[in-house]
Amino acid sequence: MTRRLPAVALSLVALLLAAGPAAAQLSKEQLDKVRKERTAAKDGITYSGTSEAKSPTRHLYSTIIDPVDIDSAKARDVFRWWSNTTGIPLVINWREMEAAGVDGDTAIDLHLRNTPASAVLSLLLKSLTVDQPLMYEVTEHYIRILTKDEANKDTVTLVYDVKDLITKIPNFKNAPVFDLNSALSNTSSGGSSGGAQSATTLFTDEADSEPEKSDAEKGEEIASLIRELIEPTIWQELGGQHSSVKYFHGRLIVKAPRYVHAQIGFPVTGGGTSSSRVGRFSSMSPVPVKKTDVAGVRENIDKVGGVQGK
Repeated sequence: MTRRLPAVALSLVALLLAAGPAAAQLSKEQLDKVRKERTAAKDGITYSGTSEAKSPTRHLYSTIIDPVDIDSAKARDVFRWWSNTTGIPLVINWREMEAAGVDGDTAIDLHLRNTPASAVLSLLLKSLTVDQPLMYEVTEHYIRILTKDEANKDTVTLVYDVKDLITKIPNFKNAPVFDLNSALSNTSSGGSSGGAQSATTLFTDEADSEPEKSDAEKGEEIASLIRELIEPTIWQELGGQHSSVKYFHGRLIVKAPRYVHAQIGFPVTGGGTSSSRVGRFSSMSPVPVKKTDVAGVRENIDKVGGVQGK
């Protein structure tokens, strides 16, 4: 027995068959339109293309933007363009930025060719303001733009093992002089008698050696160097508010923003708590500290970069 399709179904099939070529043509036209829009100038920005979301820790330094043609575009639009072009999500609290004196409507001009995404981002931050230092923090999932004052408030506590730096290496003096001929002569004559020999040492210590500093004193010297050479204004010991560095039993306990930890840059023995993952660059750290893709910084610190000074 043969079953017939309803008239409505037959009409629908006929319409789909008839629209096949047209639909295909329309799809091609849409693709061409998208391609044109990707290279068309909008709001003073020439778009070089878009991509799917990418991991910042893997693509920030490998992604090349070409071209970069920005003509008097608003900063908000420029950073949106950078994110769309690279596929790397950006997190910017423009309300906090404006409270710090950074205007999201600032006009930016930038023209580059074949430039890494990281370099473009740093130049955009410099173009946005010269009075308020800006920086970016890189996590596995996004990049956060923030002022240096914001970063200084977001501290991370990490523990650094400095026992290798405070261990004393003996400085032996009066090294013995060996006479090879005499040694060979004694060997050929049958050696020494079987009687007991007095114990001797090869080296002797000088009586007038310098007094040795304690481990605590040497540890405090390292802490003082960090405070003096790395962001001196942020340390509580020097009048700052949020950061500190203290020595305790062969370790430095450092409470500081992530960009400061990145500048310290030697192996960490433990981690602390914070509002987010440890950043390779300025401030941002998790609990526990997790290994990430880091360049030039210890393994368990996310990427930190893009600090723009005054």
